[in-house]
Amino acid sequence: MDIFREIEQIYKDNYDYLNRFLLRMTKDEQLSEDIVQETFTKILIRPNDISNVRNMRSWLTVVARNTLIDFFNKSKDEVLADGDILYNLLVDAKEPSNIVIKDMKIEQYLSTIPKDEKLVFIAREYYGYTYKEMGILFDLPVSTIKSRLFRVRRKLIQRAEGRRKK
Repeated sequence: MDIFREIEQIYKDNYDYLNRFLLRMTKDEQLSEDIVQETFTKILIRPNDISNVRNMRSWLTVVARNTLIDFFNKSKDEVLADGDILYNLLVDAKEPSNIVIKDMKIEQYLSTIPKDEKLVFIAREYYGYTYKEMGILFDLPVSTIKSRLFRVRRKLIQRAEGRRKK
């Protein structure tokens, strides 16, 4: 079988899997599709790389993940330069009917905390980003992400307990 037909078959066999994998990480269909296309473009540029691959799906997953990380590294300066852009991306991502923050008490609380804490809380609790993904997204160590999230949760619990006592 010619190498390009083989790549085409690999694409057909793994496109949906890679797209779902990336969609879980990005929560963005267009970005996921773009990263899948970029992944296969890399393979087309260097087709002989696949000849020594034993587990194609695992290898493709690693290439796709690395491509996504490269994308975030290239674009993080632009996104992180304006906290409002990042905030809008996180908040508006699940909108049609403004379902982002369901509980009005949490929404009120979030409006009182610093933007960096708010972003970490929303990214983790509403969009399910992992600590590692958030570290890449915000260009912060995982330990900083964890401590910010802990502070927000602690303040939220203290506030809820304070209201119950009244």
